[in-house]
Amino acid sequence: MAAITTAFKNTYADNIMDEAQQNMSKLRTACDIGRVEGEYLYMDELLKMEAAEILTRNADTVNIESDWDRRRTYLRRFAVAPLIDDMDSLLMLKDPKSAVVKSTVKAMNRRLDELIIEAFNADVATGHDGGTTTTYDSGNTVTAGSDLSLDALRAVKKILDENELEDESERYIVVSPTQISSLLNVSQIQSADYNTVKALVHGEIDSFMGFKFITSNRLNKSGSVRACFAWVKPAMQVGIGKDITTQIEQLATKNYSWQIYTEMRMAAVRTMEEGVCLVNCTEA
Repeated sequence: MAAITTAFKNTYADNIMDEAQQNMSKLRTACDIGRVEGEYLYMDELLKMEAAEILTRNADTVNIESDWDRRRTYLRRFAVAPLIDDMDSLLMLKDPKSAVVKSTVKAMNRRLDELIIEAFNADVATGHDGGTTTTYDSGNTVTAGSDLSLDALRAVKKILDENELEDESERYIVVSPTQISSLLNVSQIQSADYNTVKALVHGEIDSFMGFKFITSNRLNKSGSVRACFAWVKPAMQVGIGKDITTQIEQLATKNYSWQIYTEMRMAAVRTMEEGVCLVNCTEA
């Protein structure tokens, strides 16, 4: 990648055009958000209860304990800090600081998406003090075979429904562009009478079969198998210790070059085992 010198006045560019790159986090709004005070984020989830039948008149009340599941995650700190030589502003048509600030924020949002993707099927610290490890429930895994199919989507929906999550809030699925292309080639989806797709705008599927589709280029791929994920919103939580912030200052130790320092302190964790599905898609 070329250094900032490629934007000097003797180039043909007439303004600064930052590269095509992801602007906002794609997954942040698909997760519950919590504030983190201190190093760790603890979350307590009330587990399901069962009702007891009353069979006789004036029977004793049957009391039960409310069971809770505690999960712990820790804040991770990320930063990006490019330097801009003080001469750059003189040699360029426009002050580059604004474009660099935007680029650093984009880098943070991409890193947040990667943090969430890592948490989908990562081990989780559970128990009173986080001393127990809970692994991802492999029973929630669907193997789609070649790309993403209607059968695979039905299988994911069936898992979430059988886990009694049919009444939970929004459902999401994150896939690569290859999976979107494969779905668009399915004749049933092209038929407006068959599906509940809200819109096929610019070739992008918005919602189908109760899932909001999110396209990402940051999903892991092992060999030819792409790891996609489906989840209900309460099953994933993002903890914010410090949101994305930027500071701009001149450094005397760098001949008064400008430092664009952008930082965030975030955490992501799977909060409900029954609410996340791994969908393995084989890409050609």
